[in-house]
Amino acid sequence: MGALGFDTSAYSFDYITGWAKGDPKLLMATAERVLDTAHETIERLTPTPALDGHQLSSLADSSGISYQGLVS
Repeated sequence: MGALGFDTSAYSFDYITGWAKGDPKLLMATAERVLDTAHETIERLTPTPALDGHQLSSLADSSGISYQGLVS
């Protein structure tokens, strides 16, 4: 979550390692869930830039949708 200004690296790894009681499989599975959740959170909290007319038209062309159908 450092991407959002929350640097928890100083204690997160030790906390999860202790919680997993050193079990490497549990540690890896938990780390994967933590990373997936962090990425999803960052994605949801990061605004998506607006598309300009050219980008919107290109997206419509590549998707087989009419540009007019996207803006109406």
